[in-house]
Amino acid sequence: MKTFKKLLAGLCLACGTLSYAYPAFSYTVSNLSASYKSGQVFLIWKNPKANNLKYNVYRSTKKITSPDQLSSNYLGNVRDNSGQNIRKSDAQKSYNFITPASSDPLSNDEGLYVITCTDEDDYFYAVTVVNLNNDSEDKTIDLGENSLSGSIAESVGFPQPVLQNSETLTDGVIQYEYVQWGNNQDTKNCPAFNNAGSYGYNFSLFDRGKSKNGPLYVYFKDNNPFSEEGTDLCDNCTVLKMDDWLPNGGNTYWVGYNENYDIYSETNPVAKKGTVKTYSQARVKKTLQWVRNHWAIDSNKVYLTGNSHNGFGALLTSVVSPKQVAAIYVTSTPILVKTVDGDIREQMWCDNSLNLPSDVTDPNTGAAILIWDLMDSRHMYNVDKNDIPFNSGVNGKNDVTAGWVQKFHWYDSLNATRQGGVWYWDQRVHGGGGAQFTDAETTPDYERYRINRSYPAFAYCSINEDPGTGDPNDGDDYGAINGYLDWDDASIEDEACNYSITCFIKDLYVGGSPDKNQYSSCTSDITFRREQNFKPEEGDKITWSVINSGTQIQNGSFTYNGGPITLYGVKIYKSKSEISLKISKCSRTQKFEAQLSDPIKVNVVPIPGGYEMVLNLPFDDHADMKILDMSGKVVIEQHLDLAKGLNSIPVQSLNNGFYIAMLQGSHFRQSAKLDFLK
Repeated sequence: MKTFKKLLAGLCLACGTLSYAYPAFSYTVSNLSASYKSGQVFLIWKNPKANNLKYNVYRSTKKITSPDQLSSNYLGNVRDNSGQNIRKSDAQKSYNFITPASSDPLSNDEGLYVITCTDEDDYFYAVTVVNLNNDSEDKTIDLGENSLSGSIAESVGFPQPVLQNSETLTDGVIQYEYVQWGNNQDTKNCPAFNNAGSYGYNFSLFDRGKSKNGPLYVYFKDNNPFSEEGTDLCDNCTVLKMDDWLPNGGNTYWVGYNENYDIYSETNPVAKKGTVKTYSQARVKKTLQWVRNHWAIDSNKVYLTGNSHNGFGALLTSVVSPKQVAAIYVTSTPILVKTVDGDIREQMWCDNSLNLPSDVTDPNTGAAILIWDLMDSRHMYNVDKNDIPFNSGVNGKNDVTAGWVQKFHWYDSLNATRQGGVWYWDQRVHGGGGAQFTDAETTPDYERYRINRSYPAFAYCSINEDPGTGDPNDGDDYGAINGYLDWDDASIEDEACNYSITCFIKDLYVGGSPDKNQYSSCTSDITFRREQNFKPEEGDKITWSVINSGTQIQNGSFTYNGGPITLYGVKIYKSKSEISLKISKCSRTQKFEAQLSDPIKVNVVPIPGGYEMVLNLPFDDHADMKILDMSGKVVIEQHLDLAKGLNSIPVQSLNNGFYIAMLQGSHFRQSAKLDFLK
């Protein structure tokens, strides 16, 4: 609806100049409706026929009948065409969102705002329109048109992405396109995704091959989340492509932006105050959690990869959400990011002469990590002393875009932080030209790594090549940190009282041939990462030994004082070294059982179309869920990643009949009968 307001109409002759004051228009929406689904409210309305408008959304526990009620109940805003998937429309053809309210896309004249519920209550909503041509807001309230005449019952839930499209591609890959809505409110189950209001974020899942419960590969690429490009990472797996795109056409480097940054404006002031909110990382984390818990994958096999600044997204995710990742591999990726004076990113993050706080806290101190420290992998590898996934990558000495990483002593920091992994370098430029290593030689065997499997992190290996001091002309032309070292996964014994693993020297290949330098023995420090059961207590005495060809080569003992366990100067042979640790006088089995003051109870809650299995955990855990029909046949089997706090696992879309649901974690087991009779 458009209202004509004649502010001034007249002619004024002054100094020979004719002046005319143009009329201003104000607008309102109509047909406002609301629906609730999975912890979110979907508001839909009819837009006025105009552009350059902003739609403000207000909420109240009382019916909104007067403009006076708006001042203290503002939620956020959306802009023109909020019902349109603008990102997909720009990449492909015009496309409008599908919401849970209907399987059909919204019409071209409909607007959309999605609220993530913050509490259990009944709410009323109103939508007003701001004309951005003159920044005037029409606060007219028309009950039943732009203000709900009836309330909507809300409850805190677990927001679910909404399927927008699925299709089988020409190569047989099945693509599923989803939109995940978030807004500017932090809730206990879903953090804020932006600082403005409702926004829909795209991601695609590509199922490759016919087998289920395979690994999940996450390909960081911010140019088009709908494209199959780059998803040929595996044969039988699922590939996830997310997006990092802002309405103003920019990207966040997979980080986020200052709380005062306007995502709709192409010109922002340089940020000199405020907190840098990691909105993009919050969204990546929730997307990973949802896929791991709801898709037919092995949730312990999650791998991240990317090139250049997209690789930085994988690198950052691995330190911000390490418990969700088994391994990463990045190419030509900067290991730190900081703006230079005059760079547009000073508007997004902060003035390069400052170092504003982020919303990520140091797990050791509880203090906010400053933004340039957060975006420095050397600092983050030092901060997170326990949970970094296996990390690997390759960089070039002649890369002037990402820079030669040893200029920042990256390889030295890998040894100092004892995070291990394998990192290669050669003479490549940023695009890969001039490479001496082949892709096959630097790409890890991803699927040997699991979130729930320990691995050794090597440091200060005596046969590492020399990356130099930071000058591209200094040191060896090519080489690797830990490139000669390996271990036997099948040899790992990770028990409550003892731990053992077999490590060995392997041949290093360069350009398809064995390198001229090969070795039969070396020394290396070894830090044991991600032990699942071997968790000594402070004060425990630990004995250790190294055996080669049946002969004990080294041994010793120490008193455990907390943190990751490191053995120094371990002798490793091409003929293998069996490394063992044992806690003296140990008879532990289930160490954590005694920490449970109350039994964990799983509640089965009916929801539309099925049930939710809800439980409150005192710690992070993994669980296996099986759904069996009454003949005992397993119809659904999932491995779930559960977080400390409230968790909800939906069980929906089963055929007509009764089923048995079985959920088992490390400290709980429960079954329930589910009625799907229609």
